[in-house]
Amino acid sequence: MAAPSIALTLALLGVPLVVLTCYSFWEVDGYVIVSNWNIDNYLEVIRRYSWVLLHTFTVGLEVGLFSSAAALPVAYAIRFKLGRTQNVVLFLLLAALFSGYLVRIYAWRIILGDHGILNSMLQWIGLTDGPLDIFLYNRFSLIVTQMGFLLPLAILPIYSALQNLPKERLEASHDLGAGRLETFWRVVTPEIAVATGISFSLCMALSSGDFLTPTLVGGPKGFMVGQAIARQFGTAFDWPLGSALALATGLVLVLLVTLALRTAIWWQTRLTRSVG
Repeated sequence: MAAPSIALTLALLGVPLVVLTCYSFWEVDGYVIVSNWNIDNYLEVIRRYSWVLLHTFTVGLEVGLFSSAAALPVAYAIRFKLGRTQNVVLFLLLAALFSGYLVRIYAWRIILGDHGILNSMLQWIGLTDGPLDIFLYNRFSLIVTQMGFLLPLAILPIYSALQNLPKERLEASHDLGAGRLETFWRVVTPEIAVATGISFSLCMALSSGDFLTPTLVGGPKGFMVGQAIARQFGTAFDWPLGSALALATGLVLVLLVTLALRTAIWWQTRLTRSVG
């Protein structure tokens, strides 16, 4: 019964990955790809793109951390504070999640631009005499824009985990004398530890592999590995180097996601034992 699904997965994911791996060990000679097997492309990745990879994963870790941290109170409020209106809020989150990716990037450009909403507000209240150029084309605008469209994705796993937590358990904790912080730590946190790790991993991976957002709002200081990969497959016509860069990025992402999820599982186990 599972054979068709496995075959489709291998065809859509496995075959392109094998082809990409083969390309990464080849080379380009006069705009012709030659199947001369070597590891020069990976050495070139280390030599030329170490800083870009470090910057990319640093941004990804920051976006994952900020997004999952911001998603916690929002998911908690939706689950326990909104009552009957939580379905409406969830619908709006899903609508935002499936809305146009490019539209949301341009929306943030309008907000953060020289004549955008933020600068106009600062001038209107008298804090600045003219538009400030510190809100766009830098690392700040890159992280804020990515958080803007990744936040709904970070909220949903945590909200799903909170669905398994009855509100009566919170009330029982308060009845036994626990305060809000103690209730959150001893009752809520063990339920959402893994979900928070999933939210963090999703946001980090999507942020690190993003190409369009750094191009439109990142500027020179927001250059990320996705742009470097696109350049190798585009204007540079160095598909082997682009393949090696893509595989190196994917491998590091797999290691980071594995570490994040194992840490979340360990954290949940430790919290559960301490509470018990």
